[in-house]
Parts: sequence; structure tokens; C-alpha cells
Amino acid sequence: MHLSAALIEHVFLISVVLFLLCECFLTARQIIAAERSVGSVPEGFENRLSLAAHKKAAAYTTESALANLVLSFIGAGFAVLMTVGHGFNIIAAFLETLSDTTLIVEWALIVITAFLMLLVELPFGWFARFRVKERFGYMKQTRLDWLSRTLTISAAGWGTMLPLSAVLLALCELAGAWWWLVVWSVWLIYLLWRWRLSLVRGVLWSRATRPIENSDLRTLVADFLSAHGYQMEDLVVMTKPGVWKHAHVLLVGTGLRRRVVVFAHAAAKLTREELLAVIAANLARLKEHHTPWRIFFAAAGGFVVCAALGWGSTHAAFFAGLGFSPLLTIEQPGAHAGFTTALALVTFPILFYPLRPLFNFISRQMQYSADRYALRTVGGAELTRALVKLHRDYASTLTPSRIYSLFHYDRPHAGMRVMHIRSVIRRENLPESGPSDLVKFRTAPYLDREHPTRSVLSAELAIRRRMHEEAGRFSRARMAAELDQALQKERNYVVDDGFDDEKAPNAAEQSPSRETLETTRHEESSAQKN
Repeated sequence: MHLSAALIEHVFLISVVLFLLCECFLTARQIIAAERSVGSVPEGFENRLSLAAHKKAAAYTTESALANLVLSFIGAGFAVLMTVGHGFNIIAAFLETLSDTTLIVEWALIVITAFLMLLVELPFGWFARFRVKERFGYMKQTRLDWLSRTLTISAAGWGTMLPLSAVLLALCELAGAWWWLVVWSVWLIYLLWRWRLSLVRGVLWSRATRPIENSDLRTLVADFLSAHGYQMEDLVVMTKPGVWKHAHVLLVGTGLRRRVVVFAHAAAKLTREELLAVIAANLARLKEHHTPWRIFFAAAGGFVVCAALGWGSTHAAFFAGLGFSPLLTIEQPGAHAGFTTALALVTFPILFYPLRPLFNFISRQMQYSADRYALRTVGGAELTRALVKLHRDYASTLTPSRIYSLFHYDRPHAGMRVMHIRSVIRRENLPESGPSDLVKFRTAPYLDREHPTRSVLSAELAIRRRMHEEAGRFSRARMAAELDQALQKERNYVVDDGFDDEKAPNAAEQSPSRETLETTRHEESSAQKN
């Protein structure tokens, strides 16, 4: 089918309209879902959140959804202004008056486009991400701190993009018509780097870890992993990196040998069986290869986008349909990678908007699958308690709209995960607590019966406290022994008079009396005077 410029323009404008209508519908569904449940706290969170706080979260969710809707309209308006409004034509024409080198013009166009996107998003993003939270009392930072941090992050990202985009454009120019494969290869390298180096080894190498001394917990985790075909190398606790939002436990390593890393916030809140449920969910991601599947889908999505870029860079209708004059783009020498990338930054988030719920759906199904694995191997009650304890974002409602969440979040909400666990228990007639899988690993022999609600970190601190007390007692005993030994040496030095114990004279013969000594001294002094 021949794609004309008019057809591409109509497709883009229809996509913009559908995008805005869809966002309006999703926002309305989110508001209805938040306000529908204000009468009672969701099941499982009764002891964690009051009804007043739940109503406040619903009101905040309403205003936050409306603010994000405004951001969607601003983004769509900016895309229309840069394309149909001839924004790209004006900027490209101005840049070509400054330089005759097409590669420099393309690089400058990408840099300016990214800067304009930051400039437009900053004031409206301030209202959506700071002002609304400040009004409800959820923002802990001051305005100056938030603005300084946001500007620092934006400037750092924009500054990092300058040399990287220049190098990438140079490589694309060398590749010619197949430049989009170079971009896709860079995307693959980034995905693999983030998986194998940045998210696992890079973070663990740069952060201090401490072995967990609780022998009962170590035995519990080691036996659980062994029952499922894995071997535990070590069990350590570590502070959670700030860039991670969802992880609570890591199973680090290769093959069947794994090092279990528990983040401090999870160890501080969870009991042994609750922590085991979280470990079981992470074990499911490992056994079902969730991370390789995520990389595969990300690589497939990147291939589709890069292929669309490669096709557009060789067709004048692509540029003309999106309001970018072919005289300024495809009729210039080169691979046109920069012109196509600048267009993609503005238009592809809208054109590929329908793919967002598809990828989010796949990611959420993986999360639900991991929860079902933990439910069957450890227990639904244990996993539910762990999810409730680890949930932190009580600013947003616990009952979001399912379809809104599907379009905007790649992971299900904690409340949705709890509802899914309970529905699986009812549907499959599973026990509320304890395992139901064929692998009959029972946690009962490992539980802390003296303190069943004690968290892992509390137990660890108690063990370390006992170790310090024992070390203190040992140190005091050692110091007392050293003191006794020193006193004994002093006593031997003073008392030892060269006599054997058997031949020692009695006390009266050993030392003369006080009067005898004084008489002797008086006689000696009188003799000296005479």
C-alpha cells in the first residue's frame, strides 16, 4: 500500500485525537474507582490505613489524575505545534543558515528538541508532581529543594545526551541506509548492560553488605531453595539503592547457585515466613525467566520502532505528512538519522500509544504469575501480609481503576495483587495459609515460636545483641583473669623471701618487731654523734 503524505498526516491527527479521548476516558474511570471505595478501607489494609487517610488518598488520586490529564494535553499540543504547526521547519531552517554540514544540523535539532520538551514540561510537571502533593501534605521537600533537584537531574540528562547523541549520529552516518540497525544494536547493548552489570553486579559491588547471622533463617532459606533445585551461597542484608522502586529481595548469581540479598527495609518489617514468601516470588521470576522475557519484549519493541525510523528516513511522505519539509530533510545529503529521530521524540509516544497497554499487560501477568507461585509454595496469608507491610505509597488510592492502571503502570498495584491472591485462593480452593504445591516444603519447623511476629531484622539485632553481650562477658572475664594474673605476680614478688615453703620460719621470726627496729635506729644515730 502506498502511503501518501496526506494519509500519514490524517493518521497522526486521528492518533492525537484518540490519544486525548482515551486519556479523558481513563481519567474519568480512575476518579470513579477512587471515589467508589471511600466508604471502607480495602480488605487486608484495615490495620495499616485509617478511613480518613483512605478518603484523603482518594481525593489526592482525583487531583493527581486531572493534573496528569493536563500534562497529556500539553504534550499533544506540543507535538501538533512542532509538526503541523511547522515548528521543525522553523528550527531546521534557522540551523541550516548557521551551518552547511547536515550532521551538525541534525545533532543541533535533536538537542534543541529535547531542550524544548524539558522547557515545556517543567512548569506543568511542577504542578502535577509537586504542587498537588504539597497541598495534600505528601511532599516532604521544599519548593527550592524540589526545583533544584529536578533542574539538576534534567540538566545532567540533557548534558549526557549531548556527546552520546553526537557519537551515535556519527556511527549512523557511517552505516548509511542501515543506520537504524546501529540504533537497535545500541538499544540491545543497553538492555544487556542494565540486566547483567548495572542492576546486579554494579550495585552490589558498590554497596556494603552484611551477612545475616540468624542460623534458623539461613537454614530455612537454604532448605527452601534446595527443595526447588537451587543452592544458597550466602544470605546477606543490604540497604536498598535509591533508583530501585520495586525490589525487596535479589537472587544474585548464575546457574543454580544464588546469593540471597535482602534489602534492609524488608528485613526490618517481615517475619521469617513473610520474607520466605517474597523470596519465593523472586524465585518464580528466576525459574520462569521473567527477566530474559522482559528483555526480549523490550528488544522486539525497539526493533519495531527502529524499523519505523529506518523506513521513514527514506520516504519523503513520512516527513511531509508530519509537517517537516522534504527540502530541509530527505533532499539533504546523508542518512537523515537526526531528522527522523527528532520527529520520533515528539510523535512516536502518540503513534505507538496503543502498544503501551500491551507491554504493561505482559509485565503484569508476569507479576501475577510470581505471586501465584509464592502462594502455592509458601502461602497466601504470608504473601498478603508481606505485600501489605512493604507497601509504602498510601498517598494514592488502594483501589485504582484496572484499565487506567493498565495504561499507565507496568506493575500492578499492591491492592490489586492482594485482590488477585484472594481470588486465586477462592477459585482454586487453596488453604489460606501454608503451601499447597507438590513441593511440600513446610515452614513450621523453622518458625520462631517464641516471637512469631518478630521481624527478620529484629531477630537479627537480638542475635547480634546476644553476641555482643557474650563478647562483653568474655571480655570482662578475660580482663578479670589478666588482673588476677597480674596481682598474683605482684604477690609472688612481695612475699617470696628466698625460703622454701617447708623451711619458712614463722611470722614472728621472719620480721622483727616495730620496737626492735626503732631501738636499733636510735643506737646507730647516737653512735654517729659521739
